[in-house]
Amino acid sequence: MDPKLAQAAEKVRAAQAEAQKTKDAWDKSRLEATLYSQRADRAYKRWLAAKKDWKKKMADHRDRAQLEFQVAVEKRKLAYDQWQQALDRLDAEQQLLNALLVDQDIRATRAQLGKLQAELGPLPSPTPGA
Repeated sequence: MDPKLAQAAEKVRAAQAEAQKTKDAWDKSRLEATLYSQRADRAYKRWLAAKKDWKKKMADHRDRAQLEFQVAVEKRKLAYDQWQQALDRLDAEQQLLNALLVDQDIRATRAQLGKLQAELGPLPSPTPGA
């Protein structure tokens, strides 16, 4: 074989090897880019799911806090109403006690009046014109 032909054939094989080597490097980098792209897509999807879950948790937390606030307000209203009811009962009991005391005073006054009238005797009837 001709040395120039052999040399040219060798250069072709070297060029083919170089082409294959660069093609393999390109395939590897393309595969890596695809893998990283897929990994990024999966990470983004996980992030979106976590974000949705986080938003749901925060919404649930907000709703629970609102309900707890409403419960606290209703408890406050109930406590106030019970206090007012107790004050009304106290007023009613005090009025009943006052009525009983006045009744007792009336009986005592009538008894004293009856006693004094018994000591005094019959009262003369007033004469007209006197």
